[in-house]
Amino acid sequence: MKLAFLAICTCPLIALSTADLASTYSQGETRTTEYSVEESSSLVDLSVLMNGEDSGMPGDMQQEKSRTFSGTFTDTILRASDGEVSSFSRTYADLEDETSASMSGPMGDQNMDSWGESDLDGLTVLFTKEEGGGFVATFPEDESGDDELLEGLEALLPWAEFLTDENVKIDDEWNIEPFALWNALNLGGNLSFVSNGDEGMLMSQDAAAASGHSLRDAMTVDGEITASLISIEDGIANFTLALEVDVVQDLSEAMRALAEEQIGNAPDGAMMPDIETLEDAREYEGEGTVLWHIDGGYMVSMELSLEFTETQSMVMSMSMGPDEMSIDQTLTSEGETELLVEVQVTRE
Repeated sequence: MKLAFLAICTCPLIALSTADLASTYSQGETRTTEYSVEESSSLVDLSVLMNGEDSGMPGDMQQEKSRTFSGTFTDTILRASDGEVSSFSRTYADLEDETSASMSGPMGDQNMDSWGESDLDGLTVLFTKEEGGGFVATFPEDESGDDELLEGLEALLPWAEFLTDENVKIDDEWNIEPFALWNALNLGGNLSFVSNGDEGMLMSQDAAAASGHSLRDAMTVDGEITASLISIEDGIANFTLALEVDVVQDLSEAMRALAEEQIGNAPDGAMMPDIETLEDAREYEGEGTVLWHIDGGYMVSMELSLEFTETQSMVMSMSMGPDEMSIDQTLTSEGETELLVEVQVTRE
């Protein structure tokens, strides 16, 4: 009798300490995702070689940069079966992208600001799954918009990428593909931000978008993300993330296309550089917390706190009459990135 009583008492405890973290969708549900990314960095090293020799530029140049981008996606699931979604609409709202930078050095001080606006803001896009498994983006019949806005949009948000196929218990760990970090920091794909303000503030993503090139096709992501289930309370699984991820982007084609556009708009006689290569490399390290609704099959929130070292390497040449000068420039910065995502789900 004592053994039977013990079994009855311990079964609920076992049930509360294990979880199936599957991602599921229900037809008719609405998901509202609010996200924000805040980033700041400081220049720690600058190297400039001209025709292979040290330019002699003073090393006391300082640069501070900050960027904040945020938005809201409201997804309405139109068709779903067996937990899989095959059609949904997404309304974009509050899309903002603000960047500011300050530089000081021998040439004086300079402050620059820019802000991004997207023509997607306020529009609704319909995503329909094809037989091959991907989603096609179109505008609903009662919605009008520029078809170019549909290029580069990502349909499903990447939260399922942080899960494991195995049933897990407290203190279990699992590995996550490092590309999941990139997807989390770039929600929704290319949101067609157009920078206003100082042209010099165009970031790498803006440059690629302006030139029509995809960053995803010209990048490598390596590293390690490890998740650990910490607790289960009131049907919510709490798991932490430890991240060490390297992201290398080849922006050469994107910047060349952007430079050609600027050359076409430049006044006669203006000297414009010929960009041969441009590479942006980031080393991320940090941690995060995810809350997952077990029965609902959706993420409740995610918080990431990351430190990074960024190295931008550019090789360009410039013609000055009969002479040509090659310039090899490397900038190294250190910074921090904070991501916050919150999801609310309403089901009929």
